[in-house]
Amino acid sequence: MNRREFSTLAASLLASGALQPSSLLAASPIGVDGVRLNRHLAELGRFGGNRSGGVTRLAYTDANR
Repeated sequence: MNRREFSTLAASLLASGALQPSSLLAASPIGVDGVRLNRHLAELGRFGGNRSGGVTRLAYTDANR
């Protein structure tokens, strides 16, 4: 689910009355999918990765674009 899909779903739930803003505060904590998070970070690390294992992303360079 991307941000736009989430926003659309949340807006429709609020508009329908199925979800009340006050219930959001009382909801259980949201869990983190560690495997998905690590995979996403690894994918991001491929952009601008250097030989020493770090990441270099200099602003306004061709590689950054």
